[in-house]
Amino acid sequence: MRRYAWMLAGSALIAASVAVIAPPEAQAEGLWDRVKDVYHMPETVDKLEAQLSETMRQSEEAAERFREAQNRLMSENEALRRSNEALEARLLAAEATIVEQRASGARWTRVLIAGAALLLGYFALARLLRLLVWRRQHREARDGSA
Repeated sequence: MRRYAWMLAGSALIAASVAVIAPPEAQAEGLWDRVKDVYHMPETVDKLEAQLSETMRQSEEAAERFREAQNRLMSENEALRRSNEALEARLLAAEATIVEQRASGARWTRVLIAGAALLLGYFALARLLRLLVWRRQHREARDGSA
């Protein structure tokens, strides 16, 4: 166990020395080459690098499609909101017209009922007056003949 600890400490010391001595640009440029050399798996690293770049490209395409869909849906939402406002205005105008028509209908109904009542009242009053006149004449004729 001690042997592995010393090996690990030695590896860490070497890695730290290389990191301090080598400039950051050189470290970044040769990172993939060093990984290939260390693990002796250039094909696997190349395959992983290709998969990474393909995944990044697909991710960017998906993000672009998402932005396009979001913009399209936002514009559709705005159009639907404007259409909804216009329909609400038309609905309010239609409701106001219906209320006005009902009020007008009720007013005409009252006028017609009042006219019919006046006409019936006129005929009833005329009949009553004729009855009173007939009774008076009938009474006078009875009182005058007796």
